[in-house]
Amino acid sequence: MTTHADQQPSHEPHPTTRCALCQEHRALRESHIVPNAYFRAMKKGSNGKLISMDTSPDSVAMSSQDSLSEPLLCAECEERLCKWETPWIRKLRVTAKQFKAGVDEVAVKDHDHASLKCFLVSIIWRASVCSRPEFSEVTLPGPVLETIRADLLAGNAPPDGVIGVRIRKLVDPTGQLGDLERFVFTPARFSEGGIQGYRLFFAGYVVDYLTLRVTRQVAKIRGFLRDASTMSMPSISCFDVREFMRVGRSMVRKHVRGQTAFKGAPAAR
Repeated sequence: MTTHADQQPSHEPHPTTRCALCQEHRALRESHIVPNAYFRAMKKGSNGKLISMDTSPDSVAMSSQDSLSEPLLCAECEERLCKWETPWIRKLRVTAKQFKAGVDEVAVKDHDHASLKCFLVSIIWRASVCSRPEFSEVTLPGPVLETIRADLLAGNAPPDGVIGVRIRKLVDPTGQLGDLERFVFTPARFSEGGIQGYRLFFAGYVVDYLTLRVTRQVAKIRGFLRDASTMSMPSISCFDVREFMRVGRSMVRKHVRGQTAFKGAPAAR
């Protein structure tokens, strides 16, 4: 299932022949904001269909084949991002399988801080520079976007002073929700425990992008990406994440009220 925040005014569209990363005028590829590998896996298990919805009260949940893409990057820059995406998609899947009942934290094998941070930050950067309305809530300041762009282009991990990242495995202690990798929620603002920024759900993980200054205390929180040779992935119950629960309640309300349109069925408003 894919969800996005309540519709906001869309970003200003980018020139259709200028790559957002290298800034060169080149033919653009259909770039996915969230890596398409996750959407392919979800479609494979659901007859090629996704469920798309937002949390606004009057909107309708409907079936969709949209995997959230637009012409954004040239072929060369797509490859730049793929060199981080491909290994980390595999590693995160391997790590996810190690979370069994009673397991609260898992060591990430073959951890490379720079490539993981580049992979995760590239998602929020794409969300902020794209023109799709589903990502319109993501509005990083211009200087931050430019620093991230330059770092990604050079293959460097953006420093914590620009943007910090925390990642945790989302788990269902009841075992009733099925595979949490089926859920992709587009980034939404969050604020809790003295930190704030944007929160993204994908691949069974919850990723926080911290937009305030990262203090020493913040850098010690569980799941914060540190520049170290080892990494432990903590878990968090989906029932302890208010954004996840808010979307879940919204989905139930839409089902009860008949605000759905699946397989071509008319939607009851």
